[in-house]
Amino acid sequence: MDFNAAIFDLDGTILDSMDVWEHIDIQFLKKRNLPVPENYVTEICARSFEEAAQYTIDLFGLQETVEGIIEEWNNMAVEEYSNHVGLLPHALDYLLRLKEHGIKLAVATGLPEKLYIPCLKNNSILELFDALCSTDEVQRGKEYSDVFELAARKLGVAPEHCIVFDDVLPAIKSAKAARMLAGGIYDKYSADQRTEIERIADIYLLDFRKAPRPPRSTQRGMKMEKWDLYNAKREKSGITVCRGEIIPKELYHLSVSVWIVNQQGQYLLSQRHPKKQYPLYWECTGGSVLSGETSLQGAIREVKEELGILLTPGSEKLIYQSRRENVQDFYDVWLFHKDIKIEEMRLQETEVVDVQWVNPDKLFEMFRLKHLHPLITYVDQLIG
Repeated sequence: MDFNAAIFDLDGTILDSMDVWEHIDIQFLKKRNLPVPENYVTEICARSFEEAAQYTIDLFGLQETVEGIIEEWNNMAVEEYSNHVGLLPHALDYLLRLKEHGIKLAVATGLPEKLYIPCLKNNSILELFDALCSTDEVQRGKEYSDVFELAARKLGVAPEHCIVFDDVLPAIKSAKAARMLAGGIYDKYSADQRTEIERIADIYLLDFRKAPRPPRSTQRGMKMEKWDLYNAKREKSGITVCRGEIIPKELYHLSVSVWIVNQQGQYLLSQRHPKKQYPLYWECTGGSVLSGETSLQGAIREVKEELGILLTPGSEKLIYQSRRENVQDFYDVWLFHKDIKIEEMRLQETEVVDVQWVNPDKLFEMFRLKHLHPLITYVDQLIG
């Protein structure tokens, strides 16, 4: 599939939130001694909040205002979205893969800003999106293509070069009406629409593991990274993959991290770019080892690319190794001794936004306060 931008619904598409709304709907109607109709959640999920509230009033003959119902729903949902709603499996990996390929990303949701902004922040993905759109902005739900067209305009991408991912039939129809590609996402609350969604959509997904990858031409001239894959014994398998491609089961790529310590015993930390996963967390330099490189060669290259520091073999020490099943890699941590002033470093703008030297006590305090990258779990071994 050829696309330059991807537009994502939230509820039931990348957010694991539909059970939240079922609970809210049950509690809302229970307070009024009303039953929950079988297709109630499906009927309202593609509508704007105003339309859903009006639908509810008409369906049950309620003597209430649209504004009052929306306020009650929001008050019931804000705690859940701010603190508890997480991402559906594999959604984050796909967002990051698209971002690495230079694809522009947008949100097109029926949620109000007071719900989706805290949720995206809590899941550390807000900065991944180039545009945020809600049906509140266009005054109509996803039975119409307005919100998707708004997203395309904000991204500066023609509709025919966009793909929309959504879990409900009206949204898929609207995306196609707007001349966009449409990716249907399975959700149990719209399972009865699956046959029709599959017929209309360009692709139908149970999750994002088999979501379409953009063509390599969208790399904006960047050279594709290739990785060697290893078996569980860390023996080369003879298989290589490009970054972003799915790694076969029981195979692993090689990743490295590099700690640099100066003569004062201070550790060099770099701060992640806000559009990377775990935005603005502090970490040591690291990345994936390229095809043909050794672990040490990859470590030296990563430091040169990200910080402009030239390390020479001889002072290094391999201080930690693990095999991480969750990311399918062998992970090596290297320690180098080098003195260099911060002003002499050349930061890679797409990766690093700041650097600092910290003493061991400060490093351990940052670890305790969870200011370090979550995958840095071995600080005791590093300092000890």
